[in-house]
Amino acid sequence: MLAVGMATFNGCDEKERLPEFTFFDLPAASQTFLTEYFPDNEIVSIGIDKRQGTRGTRSENKDVNANGHPFFYVLLQGDIHVVFAAQGGDWISVEAADGMPLSATNILNGYVYGKLKEKEPQAAITAFYSLNGPGIGITLDNGRNYAQTHLLAYGGVTLGEADIKDEDFKSKYNEFLKRNKLEAAAANGHLFKITEDEGTAYRLFIGNALVVSFDEKGEWIHGEAFDWSDNTAGGERFLTGIGENELPESIGEAIRGVGNLGKIRVIASYGNGNYGFRFEKRDLLVNKDKGILPPPSEIVDKLIADYYDTSYKSYYPQGITLVGAYEYRYSFLYENKNTRVLIDTDPNGAWSSIKAVYI
Repeated sequence: MLAVGMATFNGCDEKERLPEFTFFDLPAASQTFLTEYFPDNEIVSIGIDKRQGTRGTRSENKDVNANGHPFFYVLLQGDIHVVFAAQGGDWISVEAADGMPLSATNILNGYVYGKLKEKEPQAAITAFYSLNGPGIGITLDNGRNYAQTHLLAYGGVTLGEADIKDEDFKSKYNEFLKRNKLEAAAANGHLFKITEDEGTAYRLFIGNALVVSFDEKGEWIHGEAFDWSDNTAGGERFLTGIGENELPESIGEAIRGVGNLGKIRVIASYGNGNYGFRFEKRDLLVNKDKGILPPPSEIVDKLIADYYDTSYKSYYPQGITLVGAYEYRYSFLYENKNTRVLIDTDPNGAWSSIKAVYI
């Protein structure tokens, strides 16, 4: 069990003596975090301060509220420092100069931690930082930096490298930022190199508003506004600008002919003049020469007729499903009186999955 100690900060005299905080003065979320990830580390001291990252100063008023002094500082046995937001109790950072205890590595997703150990089998984790939208920053005792970050439309999380040293990539990246007036926003963002089975991409996360992806050569391939964010207006504005600067004019003309699609969420460049779009109301695949590309409905209609029967009615064969920065697929829904059939296909109409549900 987590040992609950009393925090006492000794000043030079009685006048400078700082207040005492206990485990139970922390917000519930902070208590849960310490109990779950540091069950064997006694609390040495707890302080509160309105300046994040400044451990040497503490409030002299124990009855402060979260708005006036928004950070709790907890020192644990083993010289482990944890910072919490006093309002809500979310963790901000964890620093452990001698390495994190094994229990604290569970802060990371199991897949991500496994990937990290593959890359850095001898290194110890010395710090975690909450990156809000992008995920969790990770610092190792060898000075290298990584991050647990999102896989976007694929779902799930992955390990990203945070130390970008490729100068050719940086040159194209900086040109893109300048062209799209994203330099100021990117200065407060986080750039990671992510390698998965689908390929390697560099991904820039800008707060909770936008992520922009580049291929290994530094060419822009993808932009996505976080639809779960409270700042989607900013992401939409960035995406609209990217579309105007990076896409052929014929793409915009084709989309405008469709009508009201709602707010834009994703733009992806798939090569060969093909661009994928996710709007609130529909996904589209658009070619710079051919306009909006229709799904392979005839192929899937024949599949339904061959394996089911002709009584099935097609409900939405008109759009694509964006899978991520590299891949898209088509989804089809068919129904008759008793059964609903959902079919996913690759871009050429070859089925990848078929699901039937009795209704």
